[in-house]
Amino acid sequence: MAHDINSVMLFIHPPLCIVGYGFLLAAFLANIAYKPDKKTEWDNRLRAAIVIAWLLMLGGIFTGAIWAQMAWGSYWSWDPKETASLVLFIFMSIYGAIIFAKPKWKWVQLGAGVAALVSVVLTISMNWLISGLHSYV
Repeated sequence: MAHDINSVMLFIHPPLCIVGYGFLLAAFLANIAYKPDKKTEWDNRLRAAIVIAWLLMLGGIFTGAIWAQMAWGSYWSWDPKETASLVLFIFMSIYGAIIFAKPKWKWVQLGAGVAALVSVVLTISMNWLISGLHSYV
């Protein structure tokens, strides 16, 4: 385990994911201020935040796979944390698609945003809920 933590990937993979979570939260907060019937500066902020969050999470998944190969000998092992991250990425992709589709009903965007944020909470808490390669206990 010690050689896994003493990797340069420790300074790349977790920060990408954490900053991605932050941009997802920023997108959700911009979504609250978003008015579907008017064009405002929040439109651009919302879209920029979700694109940045998506790219950071994609980078987090790829760097995680590289680190997993270095540490455990396989790119993907369906560990609970990896699986939760994949579910989060799928929800984030759906959320982004809904944002860019510009639905008339704000509750559609907010609902997708809540689902994505719940996925973040589950992904983060997965370390303590289910034992796996990413477990801290």
